[in-house]
Amino acid sequence: MPSWVVEGNKGHGHVGWWLNAPVCRTDAGRVDALRYLARVTEGLRRSLDGDPAYTGLLTRNPLHEDADVIWGTDRAYGLRELGTIHTPRQLPRKPERSSGLGRNCAMFDAARREVYGLHDPAIPMDDWHRIVVQHCHQVHRSFDDALGGPLPFSEVQSTASSIARWTRRNFISKSEYQAKRGRIGGIKSGEKRRQAREARITEVFG
Repeated sequence: MPSWVVEGNKGHGHVGWWLNAPVCRTDAGRVDALRYLARVTEGLRRSLDGDPAYTGLLTRNPLHEDADVIWGTDRAYGLRELGTIHTPRQLPRKPERSSGLGRNCAMFDAARREVYGLHDPAIPMDDWHRIVVQHCHQVHRSFDDALGGPLPFSEVQSTASSIARWTRRNFISKSEYQAKRGRIGGIKSGEKRRQAREARITEVFG
């Protein structure tokens, strides 16, 4: 049951649920938590046949004296409690197919894949941050107006800062990154060959 529903004069409304714990949406927050919040939000939107273009950045205030509010339960929910049969198992991989909070996550995933292989510890942090910002804005320009249009400039900058700091703290040089990818690819290829051999032996000898 929703915590509240606020109706507008044009027949549109906002539905809200109180959470028992906040989810940080700045670059100081955890990406996994934001991604899960985006999935739950999308599931609730689908359940109510809500507007996919709604970004969630502005909400009618249920406590405003002129608000037309229908109050529901006063209990606070955990995110897991708000999952529905419509909650997607994963968010769209392409930013242009994403809506709401999912666009933040899609931009994060698309931009980070582009910049991981570009990282070089010798690049000054300010210069590295500018490189990541440029890639985030390139991804950002692909957002479809039908799904809410561009994100606020501050959210793009926040996502870029998060990627830049994480790669500088955790990542290796470009050459080491490429070598690591090659090793992982070799391991996966070897495992596939081993499985194929075992399947062939089973087929022949039973």
